[in-house]
Amino acid sequence: MISAFANSFKVPELRSRILFTLAMIVIVRIGTSITLPGVEHHAAAAHRCVASPQQACP
Repeated sequence: MISAFANSFKVPELRSRILFTLAMIVIVRIGTSITLPGVEHHAAAAHRCVASPQQACP
């Protein structure tokens, strides 16, 4: 499996697609940790608990 992943970087199109996907994942992960002014984190968490009660609420 590791050799297949290594071989995928030899193909230019696959390499660019993999790197783009990894970059988007990193950007989204960083974006979720940035707080926005005017957005109350506790209110958003309470809304998630009401919207999906089957999940554990903080």
